[in-house]
Amino acid sequence: MDKFLNAPNFKMDFENRSGKVFDGDTQDLRKYSKGKFLSMLFATNKQFQWEQAVLYEQFPTIHQFVKTLKQIKFNGTNKSGRHKRLSYLLFQLESHFMINIIAREINNSCKRSIPIFSLHDCIVAKKSDIINISEQVHAIFMREIGYVPNLKIKDWL
Repeated sequence: MDKFLNAPNFKMDFENRSGKVFDGDTQDLRKYSKGKFLSMLFATNKQFQWEQAVLYEQFPTIHQFVKTLKQIKFNGTNKSGRHKRLSYLLFQLESHFMINIIAREINNSCKRSIPIFSLHDCIVAKKSDIINISEQVHAIFMREIGYVPNLKIKDWL
């Protein structure tokens, strides 16, 4: 994340993306660097060269995997759309994990007594069940992948 402070035109790009001047806030830097990183992952290999260099410096094997995956010829995908397959695959993986692993396990452990709905990468439930569900989601993430990603709870009422 700190590497992005040294990016070419960081101050101007940060201001264009966020609408404010960078004041050193780590949450703002995290959001900015995540956005740049995701943009690089889902763009062609010719774009976001600086960001690719940072990925290569930190994770050379992952960089090579991503670069190679974006160049593979998939059936039904024209040359100009190959790089989009990575984002499609990651979105499908994310949805599969949330629906078929997390939501299904919570549904089974509660014997279907708690109404929950899965919406791509989130679980929608009644406010009274959120604490229980949140604890189970954390436990499943720890068991399945060894860490808990940054999760948010939103009250839609």
